[in-house]
Amino acid sequence: NYSKENAPNGKTTILNESVIVSLSRNFASDYSMPLVMLLSFFSAKAFERWQYIFNNLAYAENLALTVNAFIKGSDRIAQLARQTIMRQAILAQILVYRDVSISVRKRFPTIESLIEAEMLKEDEMKILDNKFNPYNVFSIPFCWIATLLSKLRQDGNIASEPTYVNLMTEVKEFRKKLEIVYNYDCVPIPLAYPQIVSVAVRLHCIVAIIGKLFIFT
Repeated sequence: NYSKENAPNGKTTILNESVIVSLSRNFASDYSMPLVMLLSFFSAKAFERWQYIFNNLAYAENLALTVNAFIKGSDRIAQLARQTIMRQAILAQILVYRDVSISVRKRFPTIESLIEAEMLKEDEMKILDNKFNPYNVFSIPFCWIATLLSKLRQDGNIASEPTYVNLMTEVKEFRKKLEIVYNYDCVPIPLAYPQIVSVAVRLHCIVAIIGKLFIFT
């Protein structure tokens, strides 16, 4: 008897409005706990991804210590070899961080800026321009490093096979951390999960606002 048709002038009555507000209040109260759990799981997953990326940030100092300790020789060739290995390792790091960090992208907006910073040679840039895989370009400097280490082992600058293996292990560990950061940036949280959280939060907010309305009886 309190429908819109039976109300005077076709308007909803106070009772209808109070019923809507009461239902909204009950809905917001009943579903507040599932929403909190949903947001908790989402926040935990986002923090877990951030923490895992932070723990796998590659630092070149460990690789530099290993290169300096295991590559023998005080002549100019050995010095250039050590410098080249570290320059190419940092080059690979920059190539990854350019896709991940806005600050690094502003510092090195183009490949030519790497040449100006003396992190990349012109002949190396030609190889990068002719790359086969445009999405995994940071692996190319590690190929150069592996080739140079193999040559140093043949020339005797690396004393033994275990030393060579330790060097390659350190290089692979450095590359692995860069790859983890790159993969986490390329593959975000599945889109359906953020969409569900976004819709649930907005719906709960609207219903809660209606449920908090004061009705003059």
